[in-house]
Amino acid sequence: MPNRIGLAGLCAIFIFAAAMQAAAQDPGCQFIGNTSCGGDDHNQCAPHERFYAEQCSNGTVQHRCFAENQCAAVNKGRVNIAVGPAWTGGYVFRQAGDSLWVRGTTEGEGTGVFTGPFTIEITWKGGQAYSGTVRVKDGRAYRIEWNRPPGNHWDR
Repeated sequence: MPNRIGLAGLCAIFIFAAAMQAAAQDPGCQFIGNTSCGGDDHNQCAPHERFYAEQCSNGTVQHRCFAENQCAAVNKGRVNIAVGPAWTGGYVFRQAGDSLWVRGTTEGEGTGVFTGPFTIEITWKGGQAYSGTVRVKDGRAYRIEWNRPPGNHWDR
């Protein structure tokens, strides 16, 4: 009987190790670090992905975006608005999950957040806050329609 328990324990260890290898997607690699959902200021990922670092058995370290169930579960329709060309007026976003930072030519710098599916709010350095609706086509953000002034929008 003790041999069966030992054999069962050994099998459980092998199954656990195999599952950990499968999660890394690359044979011989293990995750060693990650960012919040959506990546960070070093690498932007889709909202349902994290930017991961993997240590491989040959000594190399790889960095890449990797889809994750937890990020997908909290995504709720958010989209990465930082990837792609600058927006009308030269505005550029950085995005980490729900948090946003924007730099531009007219308003200066602003910070913001996704407030819901495809909706954002940005507060500019001077204190003005704007709400916007992000329009998406073919999986890419192409327009932000702002609540003021009426009809104001940024395109790319």
